[in-house]
Amino acid sequence: MDEALAKLAREVATRLDKQQRYGYTLTLKVKYADYQQMTRAQTVTGLLRDAATLYSLATSLLQSHLDPSRKVRLLGLTVSNLTEPTIERSYSQLQLELPPFF
Repeated sequence: MDEALAKLAREVATRLDKQQRYGYTLTLKVKYADYQQMTRAQTVTGLLRDAATLYSLATSLLQSHLDPSRKVRLLGLTVSNLTEPTIERSYSQLQLELPPFF
């Protein structure tokens, strides 16, 4: 299951990069063999940008909420609460040479 989560994290990160959109909330969806499902989400303070962060957070959600006695038929990862990356702008103060006032 870890391999499937890693693959999903890479796919989601690739899509986010293509669209230049990033988010704050990761949602994990688990569908069991008996067609019941579980959805868990976690919101973080920093932007979710890379596959490693997505995988780490998804693994944490899965380990804390998965019922190991049940068979899983589907896993899903989504990122929501999207935003565009902030562009850091640097400004420099201009100084004008003015004649002295008398």
